[in-house]
Amino acid sequence: YYLSGRLGLLLAIPPGYATAVWPASGIALATVLLRGRLAALGVFAGSFAVNVVNGLDTSSLDALLRALPVPVAIGLGAAVQALAGAWLIERFVGYRNLLVQELQVVWMLALGGPLACLINASVGVGSLYAAGFIPADNVLFNWWTWWVGDSIGVLVFAPLVLIWSLKPGAAWRRRQLTATLPLVVMFGVVVWLFVFISGQEQQRLRAEFEAQCRDYRSRFERDLRDDHQALYAMAGFIREHQPLQRAPFERFASGQLSLLVGLRSLSWVPVVLPAERAGFEARMQAEGLAGYRIHPPRSGAVLPTESLLRHAPVSYIVPMAGNEAVLGLDNEAEVVRRDAIAAARASSKPIASDAILLVQDLAIQARGMVILLAVPAEDGSTRGYVAAAMRIDQMIEASMQGLAEEGIALTVHERNARGTLLLYGAEAARPDGGLSLSLPVDVAGRDWQLAFHQPASYLLAHRSWSVWTMLAGGMLFTGLTGMFLLLVIGRGSRVEQLVVERTIALAKSNSLLAQEAERSHLLEKEARHRAEQLGASNRELEQF
Repeated sequence: YYLSGRLGLLLAIPPGYATAVWPASGIALATVLLRGRLAALGVFAGSFAVNVVNGLDTSSLDALLRALPVPVAIGLGAAVQALAGAWLIERFVGYRNLLVQELQVVWMLALGGPLACLINASVGVGSLYAAGFIPADNVLFNWWTWWVGDSIGVLVFAPLVLIWSLKPGAAWRRRQLTATLPLVVMFGVVVWLFVFISGQEQQRLRAEFEAQCRDYRSRFERDLRDDHQALYAMAGFIREHQPLQRAPFERFASGQLSLLVGLRSLSWVPVVLPAERAGFEARMQAEGLAGYRIHPPRSGAVLPTESLLRHAPVSYIVPMAGNEAVLGLDNEAEVVRRDAIAAARASSKPIASDAILLVQDLAIQARGMVILLAVPAEDGSTRGYVAAAMRIDQMIEASMQGLAEEGIALTVHERNARGTLLLYGAEAARPDGGLSLSLPVDVAGRDWQLAFHQPASYLLAHRSWSVWTMLAGGMLFTGLTGMFLLLVIGRGSRVEQLVVERTIALAKSNSLLAQEAERSHLLEKEARHRAEQLGASNRELEQF
């Protein structure tokens, strides 16, 4: 039971319990018919061993204990199903010899197969649903697949076990081979076709999935390029406007921001030397930013103000609403922002910071990042930086609209010298038989990995019925063919039995006829002898 069960699971649908071919159900029924009710203990043990290995979770004692009830329930269902099938056959048909029972074969396999197999399909799928292994919308298909698999297992494999349990002999061997070889060949052909077509279907699904993932990555990269172009446009605008004033900046930045997706804000971050700080703050206040002060961030590793050689405060920001707390934030006063500033100063391209908590999103503790582009001054020094702030989740979701409708989950990690950091999504769970693809993307100098995963449950809900229909139909045809062969063999056995009976009866009749003829011959001989004696007596009388 265990070995045939492991083979059957190779054709299972997610989550790996229901399969369109389950040879073990036929083996279980035949064994209970041959060996009696105690064989059901072996059925339970085999079923439990198959399914406890299939769904075993040893991550913790609690997880292990939660995983045990399902294989126990399935094992009990398998044992009860075998007992019920055997009882139905013994009660309404009776099993003697599958090769000679003729029309009774149909009733035997119907009672032990489709009827009795309702039991474990209901118990097994019910326990999987109760344990949360399958969602409600997949219950019916799992139940149908389970029932078909068990029924086909009985139709195909129960006859094989019962046939080969018969006494050996030349006549029996010929009949056994006549019934077995076609079934084995047809079963092998159907399984091979299923594996081949399933492989083609899986390749098609994977090709479509990978094309979708690459399309989403392309959209993400396109939105990043748009963000970069906006930063270049902002840098060009700032170079042309000296001195830069608040109103023109806000008008231009608002126009750029309206064309972009996923950005939290666009801002101007000038370089301010410590000696220029007081005058800079007064100028900002004069432009209408009452109470403007250069201040360090409220999160991260903050540096002492007296140790700073320069300041990089946010002077203008668009939109203003919701970003008031960012005004005056000194990017040189915090380690992560300072590192990003230094990298941008050394590069002519947009540079992204490490993941940080944005000041405007501290309350919700959402990860964010800032992309910086240095704006050079006429003397070759750095005049300041154009900064685009974004929440990572909003940035990703803006580019990945429609991903959830495709049933694809996304996890984003950043790889750097310190290791791998989860930026978006949940850590990958155990493999579930679905499709996965990891694609790299360069986010302003940072190495991100977009890990796409389409779970097996989604693939199952959007499956192609043709493959499973072919398998179930082919196996059903195999089972019906076997039933037909058994009917033919049973009819032939019945004819042979009738011929033997008639031959014996004829031999008895011939023997009786021969005995009568012999008796008649003896009577005739005796009559002649008496006639001769009578003639001799008459002659003696005449002489006398």
